Amino acid sequence: MTAGHGPAGPYRCERDAAAAAMPRAVRALHDAGRVRAGDPERLVRDTIAGHLLHACEDTGMELGDYDRRVLVWLSRGEPATAQVLIGLISRAYQAGVQAAESRSDSRAGDHGRAWLAESAPGLLPTVARPAYADRCPDGGPHLWVGRDGRPASGDDTDRCDACGARRTTENPAARSDSR
Repeated sequence: MTAGHGPAGPYRCERDAAAAAMPRAVRALHDAGRVRAGDPERLVRDTIAGHLLHACEDTGMELGDYDRRVLVWLSRGEPATAQVLIGLISRAYQAGVQAAESRSDSRAGDHGRAWLAESAPGLLPTVARPAYADRCPDGGPHLWVGRDGRPASGDDTDRCDACGARRTTENPAARSDSR
């Protein structure tokens, strides 16, 4: 990825977007031989759709049924294209938070965040999510697989195809996570 740019972009070319975690996770599914011709199990589509939905959920935005259908439709396209949309959602949200916080400089610190939450509902996430408990470090869903690429068994032998995390008894959120 271009120096100085994070996993949410901005992307200078398709290669930058393809280097992000979600397109890498899709490539890993193909490289592991888990995606059959035509993707009848919808592994690729579900991976892309999951990342798109999580990007929206992370902003606290409410999605309607049609919104979800459009995101699923978009997930049938190229992973790098969907990654650009994920990056745009993330960057637009962060820009909004930064703009709101700069307008509330006189209300600094935790009180400023509380004021923002009251003044602009939906601008700040309502629930703080742990960085690694139920998601990959890039914010996308874990793609749990069992030993040797077999289906996930729900025990300590499972690992995430995208980030390599392992399920542990110390991480109960990972136990309940599903693909």
